[in-house]
Amino acid sequence: MLYYLLYHTLQRYFSPLNVFRYITVRTVYASLTAMFLALAFGPSLIRRLRELQIGQFIREEGPQEHKKKAGTPTMGGVLIVLSTAVPTLLWADLTNPFILLALFALVGFAGIGFIDDYAKVSKQRNLGLTAKKKIYFQVFVSLVVGVSLLVLTTHSAYSTQLMIPFLKRFRPISSSTRSSIHRISGRWHLFRFWFSLAL
Repeated sequence: MLYYLLYHTLQRYFSPLNVFRYITVRTVYASLTAMFLALAFGPSLIRRLRELQIGQFIREEGPQEHKKKAGTPTMGGVLIVLSTAVPTLLWADLTNPFILLALFALVGFAGIGFIDDYAKVSKQRNLGLTAKKKIYFQVFVSLVVGVSLLVLTTHSAYSTQLMIPFLKRFRPISSSTRSSIHRISGRWHLFRFWFSLAL
C-alpha cells in the first residue's frame, strides 16, 4: 500500500521517492515496520492474553518439567503473523504472484495454529486439533501453493534458477553444468523407461 502510494503515485511529483522502487530499500523499511509492531503491540497483547486467561494447558500425564509451561500465554503467534503480514502488505509489490502465495501460506498455516490453540483454550485441555486434521489442513495449504507454482511454471513466470541476494549477475551453475544435468536427467528417464518395460 505504501509502496504504491510513495512510488507509483507520489514519485512523479517528488523524484527522490524513486528510491522505493528498489527492493533492498523496501526490505529495510519492512523490517523496521515489523520491529515497531512487535515492540509496540507485543507487551500489551501478552498482557491481554493473560487477562483473558488464554494460557498453555499441560497434560496431566506429561513430564513434571512441562508443567512449568502452564499458564504461558498461547496464541502469541498472532503477533508474529501480524508483524510479518502487515509490513508485507505495506511495502511489497502486491502484483507479484509469489508475494500473494507467500502471504496465503503464512495466513493458511497461522489459521491452522489459531484453530488448534482456540480449541485448546475453549476445552481447557491440551487437546486441540487431532494430528490427522492438522495434517489434512497442512496438506491442503501446501497443495494450493504447489499447484499454483506449477501453473506459474507453465506460464514461464517461475524459475528454478538459484539467485543470490545482492549478487544479481552471479550464477552458481554454469551453462555447461546445466547441460550436463539435463543430459543426466534425460538418461535417467530413459533408464526408467527401459526398466519399467523389463518389469
